[in-house]
Amino acid sequence: MPSRKKSSRVISADDIDRVFNAACIEQLALIGRLPANADVHRFGKEVREAARIYVRDSGIPNANELHGEISELHRAAERRQFEKVAELLERLSPRARNLLNNRGSRPSLKVEVPATKALHSEERRDQACATIVRLCAFGGRYVEGRMRPSGRRSWTWRPELLAPKPRSQPPRREAELFFLIWLRSAWLVSAGEPASLGANPHRLGPFNRMVKECLRLVGASHVDTAGLINKLNRRSRLMEERSPSKRPLSGSNSRTSDRRKRRT
Repeated sequence: MPSRKKSSRVISADDIDRVFNAACIEQLALIGRLPANADVHRFGKEVREAARIYVRDSGIPNANELHGEISELHRAAERRQFEKVAELLERLSPRARNLLNNRGSRPSLKVEVPATKALHSEERRDQACATIVRLCAFGGRYVEGRMRPSGRRSWTWRPELLAPKPRSQPPRREAELFFLIWLRSAWLVSAGEPASLGANPHRLGPFNRMVKECLRLVGASHVDTAGLINKLNRRSRLMEERSPSKRPLSGSNSRTSDRRKRRT
């Protein structure tokens, strides 16, 4: 499966309360210079909720990652690499598993993704691999290969995978951006005032340093904190500019408004 190019592993949902414990929240409040009159208990509760949302959202594979999961699983099952198939099944994303089970629920198949233990049974593992091959692909076609020394060109069978087509430029994951939004919300509801806007990449302010530490704690230390914050600010300004309340009246509506003003 293609790497997601993350420098650290995202924490599990079960680890959130342990990682973001009371001492950690106090440290985050100190780093961010949370106002003295802020509700630190509520701040901690909101930060932990933000972390839970991030863990959930970061586990959703994009189209390329989903294609990679299905492709690797199909290839391992086709080659009867039992241990590898078992390993891939263990870490199969819920989205990929649902995709395969939905295909298996069709009347023409009526099968489910095999349990991992089936790959450790000599009596069941071949059938389990055969089932996975049927679930991962349907049909296929021959594609032209390299020219052989004999002058004849080889042909290779390429199965049609049950997965989205890979894209050369997949959309960037939004999980980190939403994590930042939730952290800003946590600050607002606990401090009663919005967090600072903008970020200097060469000199992060207190709130931005707190965001950077939160990203590290959830396993996203690879993220450019200043770039993320400035991206959110640019998006917010763009939404404000597109807001109907910001648009001037035009055409007949504008002239009608002018006539009404003159009458009054």
